[in-house]
Amino acid sequence: MRYATHDDVLALVELGKPFIHQHPMLKGVAVSDEQLVGVLTNLIDIGVIIVAEDADGGLIGMLAGMISPIWCAPDYRVAVELAWWMKPGHRNGMTAIRMLRQFEAWAESQEASQVVVSSIPSISQKVGNLYDQIGRAHV
Repeated sequence: MRYATHDDVLALVELGKPFIHQHPMLKGVAVSDEQLVGVLTNLIDIGVIIVAEDADGGLIGMLAGMISPIWCAPDYRVAVELAWWMKPGHRNGMTAIRMLRQFEAWAESQEASQVVVSSIPSISQKVGNLYDQIGRAHV
């Protein structure tokens, strides 16, 4: 587990494509590689992307997030998970939990008051179940 660098951007684009294709809110939305490169580069610069690698150094998972104020209380900073994706063959181990714990530690280092995570039941109910098992509230 490590923080992504700009050298990871093209691999992150490829890792993220299945997530984008399965996301129910993105059906019919054209997302180009160039857009993804820009967004991922920006997130590395202003937020965080945590990556998980296999034994050969290939990316198998990522969790992207950033710090944001709450709209009605701008002084209240929260860490918001924007995208969390594991390749299907790597979803049943502890890697996803370690990624979440690293995101929580990053959020604390950024003085976030809270960590906000989400799940998409139409993709997999497992993420929501995972949050429930570890006591993490989710939307």
